Amino acid sequence: MFVRIMVAVDEDVISLDIPRSAEETKLSMHLKDSMREQCISEVAAAWYNLTQLYKSSRPELAAFVLSSCARYVHWMDIGLVANDRFIPLLSELMDSPSPSLRGAATDMLTEVVSKRMEPTAKINLVQELKVVESCERLSSNLVAAAGASKAAAGTANSGGNSSSSTVNQDDELLAKYAKLLATLAGEVMDALKRVENVVISFNVTGLGVDDDASREATLAAQAANSLLESLTRAALTAFCSGVDTISMPLVPFISAYVARLRALVKRGQALPSGAQLHLQAVLEGVAAAARYPEDGANEAEDGSTGPGLGNNSSSTSSNSRARLSDAEVLAAREEQWEVEERRKELLVLLKNAAKLAFPEALNFVASKLQAALSGGVSGANGLTGFDGSSSVSKGPTAASVGLRFQDTEVAVTLLYELGEGAPEDALKAGSGGLVQLVLLLVTQGQGLPAGQHRLVALAVLETCVRYCR
Repeated sequence: MFVRIMVAVDEDVISLDIPRSAEETKLSMHLKDSMREQCISEVAAAWYNLTQLYKSSRPELAAFVLSSCARYVHWMDIGLVANDRFIPLLSELMDSPSPSLRGAATDMLTEVVSKRMEPTAKINLVQELKVVESCERLSSNLVAAAGASKAAAGTANSGGNSSSSTVNQDDELLAKYAKLLATLAGEVMDALKRVENVVISFNVTGLGVDDDASREATLAAQAANSLLESLTRAALTAFCSGVDTISMPLVPFISAYVARLRALVKRGQALPSGAQLHLQAVLEGVAAAARYPEDGANEAEDGSTGPGLGNNSSSTSSNSRARLSDAEVLAAREEQWEVEERRKELLVLLKNAAKLAFPEALNFVASKLQAALSGGVSGANGLTGFDGSSSVSKGPTAASVGLRFQDTEVAVTLLYELGEGAPEDALKAGSGGLVQLVLLLVTQGQGLPAGQHRLVALAVLETCVRYCR
């Protein structure tokens, strides 16, 4: 009853996520002020005690307690939850056997990390939480869990014992983990940016700034840089999983990180020591996340394409499409739109990363195209450098039989997108790296695995049109 009352108070009075009149907004602020002065510390203690009491015997109830607490974190004193009692409990619950309790603890930590505060205070909070040390473990767990989720989804789709509800629950939990990692990294980077602006203003104005204030800002910037390096590695490890529920929540942070690197270059500053490795991981992650879904991207009855619209095989497509209801076709269209929007966001990230490291991006795309042309065996009889000087074996190989069209399509699409904003040297006739790759595609394209698939053929044609202009 206590938890239900706290949820009802938030939904009916406090929360401003629901549109409220001026009078209702005033009442909300008055109630929050009164609770801060009179009872919120006792309420926070009750949340902790109830979670501790029921975490083993009734984990669902303990998760409900935490979810109600998370509603109040953004306006209550952060010290009531970010302390030596609550944070170790949340860390423990993230390894709980109960998925709902793990998810509730993750949501709670996300709310704690995202609470608005001064940049130095935010950096100190993240250090005190001691969650950064476990981020690499979390990212590795995300990759392992992603593989398990794919296997479970495949079992469910093939009629195995794994239920779709279990798969959906796993996906939801993975998304929460990814959101926590993305929020933590994003908050640290934002705090670093604000601290750096303070340091720059101190140096530019030349005013008499207190030495302690200047030293504090410098130390905070150093601490934030260290945190950001660890978090970026962890985020990129998870980003390369190729699972939408993990990769897509991380895209805003990774896009902001690439934008930060571009800003450093514009200011004439050197890139951080690990930036080149990070950019390579960005390219890998984009290629993995931009692939069409395993069960989709096929042709519909009207000739359009998109996920969920049936198999492209002539032996099964006519019967399966005939059984699709209007609702199923509409759902497939919506899923197709979501996939295309996701790909647009990812391909923008690819082009921004390529502007910082074009030779590396060109080599990366060349290796993907080489793998496609050689039937998935990268490095076999193929291209060795981004200039495209070596050749690739003609015709489909034995290994190409099992290569999925998604791999071929994404390799050609990456080549297409790399041409936007490419340096002139790469487009120079006869010697440009991109020109060599396009010539390779044109001359050896008949050997592309799944080359007759509608999406692969369309990608090849669009690439030829772009580079023949």
